[in-house]
Amino acid sequence: MEFITSKHGKKMILIDGFKFNFSYKSVQTNISRYRCFVKTCTAIIYVDDENVLISKTEHKCNGPCSNIDRQKVTSACKRKAVDDINEKPQKIILNEIQSNNTIRQSIYRARKRSFPINPASLNEIHSALDNTDTSNSNGEEFLLINDQNTNIIIFSCETNLIFLCQSHTIFVDGTFEYCPKYFTQLFTIHSLKNNFYVPLVFCLLKNKSYETYTQAFKYIQNKCNEKKLTFNPKNVTVDFEISIHNAILSVWPSTNIIGCRFHLTQAWYRKIQELGLSTEYKENWWLRTTFGLTFLDPQEVSESFIEDFMSTIPEGSEYCKYADYLTDNYILENSMFPPSARISKTTNNCESFHAHFNELFYKSHPHIYIFLKILISNVQNNTYIQINSCNLGIQKSVRCNIKKRLINTTNAIEEYKNKKISRMTFLKK
Repeated sequence: MEFITSKHGKKMILIDGFKFNFSYKSVQTNISRYRCFVKTCTAIIYVDDENVLISKTEHKCNGPCSNIDRQKVTSACKRKAVDDINEKPQKIILNEIQSNNTIRQSIYRARKRSFPINPASLNEIHSALDNTDTSNSNGEEFLLINDQNTNIIIFSCETNLIFLCQSHTIFVDGTFEYCPKYFTQLFTIHSLKNNFYVPLVFCLLKNKSYETYTQAFKYIQNKCNEKKLTFNPKNVTVDFEISIHNAILSVWPSTNIIGCRFHLTQAWYRKIQELGLSTEYKENWWLRTTFGLTFLDPQEVSESFIEDFMSTIPEGSEYCKYADYLTDNYILENSMFPPSARISKTTNNCESFHAHFNELFYKSHPHIYIFLKILISNVQNNTYIQINSCNLGIQKSVRCNIKKRLINTTNAIEEYKNKKISRMTFLKK
């Protein structure tokens, strides 16, 4: 038994697929009477004050209602709209649809029927792609590489490759949870122009090894060569994964590798969590202020760490382990990722792309047909729009909060360079 409301806001009860309208409530017994909402039906139920069904009569109408799921969602949305006046209507509706098992399962079944049988192995995925139409909305072939020996699959098209080869700086990043089943990650290559971060190449990789990254880059480079294009980026912005760094330098020895500040601070915070210092991070200025080191000039980082941080390090072995981690990996010029490698001032736009991309799926590790449909019909169509906008000279507007943050950061850097504030004051900003 479930309570819902009618489109006029009246109380109704739902039992076994039948809807009942409220009739009246007895003052003497506190028992409520409900009647089948079909006017020609005489079925009646009685419910006590604790909403327990006491009795009911048989229906004379033609079976359960067909629009119950719709009405359940509508009723829940109305209730939540009243309970939380700050929530956007669109979010209320989407959340309620997702939480309704019957509707969700119906959508899944309908979607599943529209695709072929899902491949049950990597070999079957390769075979399926060879026998699938992978052309995009512009009629360009979108399957660039389908190598069964290396288990590397790469999606892109000539329009994307032309735009890629015109870029001096590229951005690479991976997402793991929403790559197709049987693969480890979706590795993407982006370009930046007119404030548009344009996703251009999409690689399905089986692992995160140096050999796999190297082979993927070579495949892309060779495909560009076949089309009389030169893919030789001057700069590659990437996270702090040594296998990617080595792969980039093996394919393009003269390329500058630029560390992404977002990924850097992510790695530092993961170390803080690993050491059990999450609470201390919120309460202790010392931990938070170490993140300010990423805004200093590279030649100043080591000096600041020694003078400003090691002289004031809090007591506790966890703090020493965190300091050792920074020193061994990021602070000294002979460390694994020296300060000179961290010069990117960009925000986490690749991460933003992957976050939006992941939202397009209703479960992790989607099957290849669902993945391919979304990649071609949604992502690539948006890529075409971005490329056309760039070619027309259109500048993408920057969100106010990002613009404000950039202005504040730039002002703080200028104040420090002009000696208007001390180094520690700058780091704390």
